[in-house]
Amino acid sequence: MPAPGKWLPLEEARTIVVQQGFKRQADFYAWTDRPANIPSNPRGTYGDDWRGWEYFLGVGPAKERSRPKTRIPFLEFESAKQMAQQLMPQYGITTQSQWHVWVKTADKPADIPADPSKAYKDKGWISWPDWLGREPGRASGHEQVRSFLEAREFARSLGLKSEDEWREWAKAHRPDDIPQSPDARYKDEGWIGWGDFLGYRNRWTHREIAKFLDSLEPCIEQLTELDLYLILSKNGMLRRDARLRAGKLLRGLKNARTQEDLQKAKQQLTDALDKKPAAAAEQDGEHNDLQQMVSDEDLFATDGSSLRRLDILDALQTVDRVTELNISDDAEVLDFMVSERVMLLWQEAMASGEAAMLDRLNSFQGGTYATLIKEQFTDSYRRVMALDVPGEYRLVDAAGQPADLNLMQRLTAYRLLHDKRVGNWSGVGAGKTHAAIFGAAVLASKFTVVLAANATIAGWKRSIERSFAPDSFHVHAGSPLAFRSQPGKKNFLVINYESFQQQWTTELLNLLLSQVPIDFVVLDEVQFARQRHQSEARKSQRRQHVDDLIRRALDRNPELRILAMSATPVVNNLREAVNVLTLLWPERDFSRIPVGVSIANAVNVHRHLREHGIRHVPRYEQQLIRKTVVIDGQPWLSRLEHLRPKDLLLMEQTLLEAKLPHVAEWVRRGTLIYTQYVEEIVEPVKRAVEGLGLRIAAFTGKERISLEEFRQEFEAKRMDVLIGSAPIGTGVDGLQFLLDRLVFLTLPWSHADYEQIVGRLWRQGSKFHQIEVIIPQVTLREERAGQWSWDDLRLRCIEYKQTLADAALDGVIPRGGLPSQQELHRRSLNALKLWKESVSKGLPDSTGEA
Repeated sequence: MPAPGKWLPLEEARTIVVQQGFKRQADFYAWTDRPANIPSNPRGTYGDDWRGWEYFLGVGPAKERSRPKTRIPFLEFESAKQMAQQLMPQYGITTQSQWHVWVKTADKPADIPADPSKAYKDKGWISWPDWLGREPGRASGHEQVRSFLEAREFARSLGLKSEDEWREWAKAHRPDDIPQSPDARYKDEGWIGWGDFLGYRNRWTHREIAKFLDSLEPCIEQLTELDLYLILSKNGMLRRDARLRAGKLLRGLKNARTQEDLQKAKQQLTDALDKKPAAAAEQDGEHNDLQQMVSDEDLFATDGSSLRRLDILDALQTVDRVTELNISDDAEVLDFMVSERVMLLWQEAMASGEAAMLDRLNSFQGGTYATLIKEQFTDSYRRVMALDVPGEYRLVDAAGQPADLNLMQRLTAYRLLHDKRVGNWSGVGAGKTHAAIFGAAVLASKFTVVLAANATIAGWKRSIERSFAPDSFHVHAGSPLAFRSQPGKKNFLVINYESFQQQWTTELLNLLLSQVPIDFVVLDEVQFARQRHQSEARKSQRRQHVDDLIRRALDRNPELRILAMSATPVVNNLREAVNVLTLLWPERDFSRIPVGVSIANAVNVHRHLREHGIRHVPRYEQQLIRKTVVIDGQPWLSRLEHLRPKDLLLMEQTLLEAKLPHVAEWVRRGTLIYTQYVEEIVEPVKRAVEGLGLRIAAFTGKERISLEEFRQEFEAKRMDVLIGSAPIGTGVDGLQFLLDRLVFLTLPWSHADYEQIVGRLWRQGSKFHQIEVIIPQVTLREERAGQWSWDDLRLRCIEYKQTLADAALDGVIPRGGLPSQQELHRRSLNALKLWKESVSKGLPDSTGEA
């Protein structure tokens, strides 16, 4: 498309559009031979001149011009304060918190700032009570004492740093409606301590901790760990005292449901404060809360997920309760809680269906924040559902039957249309591919480039071909150098990431950028566009060329849309997320986002991923049955005990020997076998499976059958079983129609990888009613010494699911860092040594498990 200066003026473009006889917005989007000087998104292109779709299509009158987006200067301080105080009574605004909610509505005049304390700093600003008209001065009469929250707002505006400073100030300046001794007056109305009242915090005392935890009791069940973390970090409990580690604090509060639970948490925290403060490691300006590796106690805990599942209506009311109970009035915390709950409504609607949730939501009446959350969601929901489906688009399932768009797919298209750049972090099998294709249809993209893993190219081509009416599109998935766009059609080029690290890559980029301007870029499994180093000078060749494609495409078409897709945008470190965000928005500077190992940094990345993306984890209809099978490891003890910590591969090879005699119990036709390691593992497994009379194919780094070939061979009953390693875990679609059993002969290293592998079979569209996952575990057992199992320990690490990646993606607060592979192996071998010594001595093992 031409640069913005080359678009036709609105009225000239409208004349051409009206001549087409379009009746609906969808008709315009379906216009395949639209002239290059008429924008695909006229509403966004013509901005303030836009008069509405009815006028643009010639089927209705023009709407009033939208308000110019140029900034209206703020009134002088006194004039703004006078106008604000005139408006406050009709909206019921009496506190700072109520003001922060109101300024987000359309009722706030444009010439009054949302945050007057910043706008009028050094320009007349006195305090929030003064702005709100609650500064009575030295009144002669006896006025009613302010509420605790209002008194605290006033006190915090004074900048006092101690009780002594308060006492001295109060002698000459205290208003009559502020008590002389607020600690006594508000003792049972929210008082925590002088640090909280005056807005400073040097150190939390035992008494202040106890008072604060008491204030949490009425709403503790409605707060997530992420809520608690932000509240406690903002009020200083985490930030100022190295003895109050986030992991220890949140562990005590996470399951608190009764007064007894809170009392126990209070005791644990005061015990921590009685200890000598430890030197806190610093990382990017925050305490490195993950420096301590998780303990065995944590690793073997089985209390389930730490992320609470909130009832929808409880979730809406939580923010109001937090302010009513004086737990927090920090604007950043409250804004975050509001946006998190709007996102929760979207996730619930996408997972359980909109109808039931909307019925409950429509009848719900709540407080100020609850109403704000409800209105933000319902307004955006109406806009998403009003999105027109282009006439040439059709969604069909794998069997070729018509299917309905899900809410996530509609939301993705809407966000692309209005936000231009979107990340789709939805779970495996959520329908991300069709979300991207529907997005291309809604955008009326004339040229869409899809970057994908090599194994998914054929699947992308099939999905595109099924989604559009014949003769309305052109899709090319062969040699990229042979691609030529076809005028008057929707052009799709599906290309693998390997094409961006070849000698001919520069030639390819020049070819793509010399044809029809690119309207839409899809980065499927965006982690494949990997960047090894943070330094701009040390990017991988692949990443450099992907960056080059996007930047040059933006130069030709500033309205370029970009969709990044991955269920695991963060696996190993937070830099991965920053790299993804930079791909989405190359013109923005994300380099200042700290990526060191700390909870604060993970929470910050979570906020960025949520702001720029969509996360939908589907609830699958198929039942998932997981079985762990115990195998006696006694015959292999003498070999296991001589292994060294660096002998990881040898450990897995030795345990495989114990598992192979049992293969017939687990492997049958329709089985996927997974192994993290390949050397001296894949070939023995293939021989064992073939010995059962089954035919087996491989999908590993060294040997890789195409999925299309496997499908044909399987359906012709010339193939029965597939063995795969790490490459099968990402971007592979189609196995859910063929296989219903997964056997882990060696496990992956992370929870994210485990979910990706299980998701090859357990995903939407599977034709099976249930999926079986079998995990063999070689185990040494003795009645008095307990048990040892490397396989069991590895599974526990996967189940732990409290890593930095979980914090960044889902807001799960981690308790510590999981051990490295070699460290985990070392600990396991030490446990094996202790186990054997216990057997030899006839004594019970002190640890019980590895």
